[in-house]
Amino acid sequence: MLFCFIPLNINSSGLLAAVVFLSQFAATFVVNPVGGFAAITVAREKIGRAGGWYQAGNLGGAGLGGGAGLWLSNHFPYQVAVFTLSAAMLCCILALYAVPQVYAEKAGNLKEGFKIVVHDIKVLFRSPIALFTTAMIVAPVGVGAAANIWSSIATDWHATPDTVALVTGLLSGVVCTVGCVFGGWIADKMGKWWAFFCSGTLMASVTLFMSIFDLTSSNYVIGVLFYAFMMGFANASFSAVVLHAIGKGLVSTKYALLTSISNVASVYMTTFDGWMHDSYNINAMLVGETVLGSGVVAVSVLTLYLPVQV
Repeated sequence: MLFCFIPLNINSSGLLAAVVFLSQFAATFVVNPVGGFAAITVAREKIGRAGGWYQAGNLGGAGLGGGAGLWLSNHFPYQVAVFTLSAAMLCCILALYAVPQVYAEKAGNLKEGFKIVVHDIKVLFRSPIALFTTAMIVAPVGVGAAANIWSSIATDWHATPDTVALVTGLLSGVVCTVGCVFGGWIADKMGKWWAFFCSGTLMASVTLFMSIFDLTSSNYVIGVLFYAFMMGFANASFSAVVLHAIGKGLVSTKYALLTSISNVASVYMTTFDGWMHDSYNINAMLVGETVLGSGVVAVSVLTLYLPVQV
């Protein structure tokens, strides 16, 4: 709501940056408890679907909310867009009434609380499944980094600005949401790890086919939307894997830790994609993402068949 009261001029850039930082800082306090709610209240055989719906809200909400904000700000004063989206956020709080009561971990004082956190994190990283999970979430599997730069490289496919806005915003949000729900269901049916590796392989296949076909606007639309669907699939299975790895104790802390670590992959893969595109060409970027993703999947699947099972 504060954005409504900030003048849109260069002199307000510092204040704008501060409010943006505050909003993103506060957003972590939304994300982490939701992961904790899911880990504690959802039956183990439904963790995949919980992860799918969680990511549907996360990724789909970003696409749909961004698209709605853009449309509103183009047709009404930007204050109307801000107030509308803020009201929608407040309405989402009502969903907490449907969540079973979850009680906080009890500790005598702050010092004891930190001891519990440190102990549980040590136990987490002594677990083979947690170590393997950590390795996987920093690996370039199902990261979806290309989604961060589709808009800036759309000219390679000769896509118009209106096409880019529609495809990377509203349509990607809808398709990604469907992919999340589908991926969560698949994770429960075929297993969390197989769903994760399958989604990563399919995402690598999408970038491979995009590198083979002609660089036309229609192929851009098809490729980006297939990529969005697979990204939803991958993120749903990723959440299922993390929820499985963290167990039941101090779940919000451990969920926050593992999901924070996963941001590393997004940063270096986005940098890699941008460097490959600018240093070589779009096909090199697409093939590079394909090789990295499929290669790590192959090594990881072989690791699962080693004598020490994870």
